[in-house]
Amino acid sequence: MFCVLSKFLEEDDSANVTDIKTIISLHLNQISIALISYFSKDIRDDFQWIENAFTVSIEELNFNTLLETQIIELSCDKVYENKFKNETLVDFCCAVYNEYPELSINAIKKLLLFPTTYLCEKIFSTIANIKTKQRNRLDVTHDMRISLSEIVPQWEILCNSIQNHQSH
Repeated sequence: MFCVLSKFLEEDDSANVTDIKTIISLHLNQISIALISYFSKDIRDDFQWIENAFTVSIEELNFNTLLETQIIELSCDKVYENKFKNETLVDFCCAVYNEYPELSINAIKKLLLFPTTYLCEKIFSTIANIKTKQRNRLDVTHDMRISLSEIVPQWEILCNSIQNHQSH
């Protein structure tokens, strides 16, 4: 958005930067209000035990007995506390799996919500871009595979491997 805005401002000298700032600020405030209506409760409250299991208050958590026991044991374990400081959150959750499986599984399930939601949105946007009126094909699987793949094509090899049509 801002690279397009910069280009616009370079091309149009008559643009009022103050008005543009006001419009952007108003738009961001409206987005903030919309997000608050979707997430009235601060969702970070449910994830504090994942962010730092060593400082969270057990009384505030709404866990079953097994999870409560595991988080109490984990919060007293100095070896895992040092691991927590030196590893990423996902690596730490995987590392505690052997001793605290329920806690680890619960944390990983909550952490996986965000990437999977992002992937669903990405897939939906890709389909919306592919299925235009000009390209209304019934089968979009091949196009989807190319669009969503993280693998960068080796164009040089692909171009060299194509056999040109021979004339008869």
